[in-house]
Amino acid sequence: MTPKKWMVLTLLTVGFCVVAAGDASAGDPYVDATITSATLLDSGGVRIEGTLTCSFAAAFTEIDLRLRQHGGGRGGRVGDGYDLVNSCGATPTPFTLVVSGGPYHPGWGSVEAFLNACDGVSTCAFRSFVAPTRISR
Repeated sequence: MTPKKWMVLTLLTVGFCVVAAGDASAGDPYVDATITSATLLDSGGVRIEGTLTCSFAAAFTEIDLRLRQHGGGRGGRVGDGYDLVNSCGATPTPFTLVVSGGPYHPGWGSVEAFLNACDGVSTCAFRSFVAPTRISR
């Protein structure tokens, strides 16, 4: 009898999403992000700054963010931002992107982050998470 391949998909509201095939171990590649600031711009958008960390030497990392803030009409305010970072490794790599789709206001919002890091050959890591974020002036 041959072992069956399996896939695990876990989504936690304050956690992360892991997709793995085969036996998962502590040595699996990963990518992570920390949001350090969310600053309201005069245009009504928000500049998001943070750092990326990878467990391997990634040639590129894609960051796709969705920022939600309650209020302002039906469904509140929702906007998207994207950045492509040319490298990622064990040392935190800074990133900056602008989320449009406001107008946003100072206060609390929620960030959904989708990360994809690859070395350009055979190793990739994916992660998504949701985090409360304070938007400041």
